[in-house]
Amino acid sequence: MSRLGEEAKPPTNGHFRIGSNIKTFTSTVMLQLVAEGRIGLDEPAVDYLPEFGLDRRITVRMLLQHTSGVFNFTGEYYEDGTVMPGIPWQGQEWVDNRFKTYRPEELVRLALSKPVRFEPGTDWSYSNTNYVLARLLIEKVTGSSLAEEMQRLILL
Repeated sequence: MSRLGEEAKPPTNGHFRIGSNIKTFTSTVMLQLVAEGRIGLDEPAVDYLPEFGLDRRITVRMLLQHTSGVFNFTGEYYEDGTVMPGIPWQGQEWVDNRFKTYRPEELVRLALSKPVRFEPGTDWSYSNTNYVLARLLIEKVTGSSLAEEMQRLILL
């Protein structure tokens, strides 16, 4: 433990939020699993994750490329200026709920309860939901956590 302005070595068992950097690791693990023949990039994501009832046109590749059209669970901003909110990520509502933990399945179900942004494969829009689905797909196929697969395929 240190005090502001004092020097201290970071703990070796410390934790920090990786944020969107996890997307690079997730896509790398996914591509490694493709190379192993365990996942097909052009296969429908619903074949791996039937419990969500995804549109059959959404492929694994579309999840990684943000071309699935799936709603972004943090909300969508449209060209006409309208906003469709998702989970709070700023302002007082975020402050009031900043310690709430969302399960990946909860985020996917929230996103799938909202209208799609566009038909799968017809456009591009950044959607955090795509990478939550990619994580769940990796975990389903491997039977391991994403962290374990990152360790096995990238970090060793």
